[in-house]
Amino acid sequence: MSDELKTVKEIETSTVTIEGGCFDDTEESVVIASELRVEAVKWVKELERQKSLKGVDRVLAEGGRRWIVHFFNLTEEELK
Repeated sequence: MSDELKTVKEIETSTVTIEGGCFDDTEESVVIASELRVEAVKWVKELERQKSLKGVDRVLAEGGRRWIVHFFNLTEEELK
């Protein structure tokens, strides 16, 4: 696992074909969930590291951390 943080746009995607309704045979790129989850863990760890730096808004960093953990339903085990 690379320690370099990725943006959502940099995360590997997979092309799928959506069939049915108004999306007949439309190709869409979708983010691979497992890779996004790995990146979310790295984002949380980076926010934890930044909270200790001088000049960083700790409340904002903690709020971001909590949102990511909640949104991705991350466990404490995953964050170790």
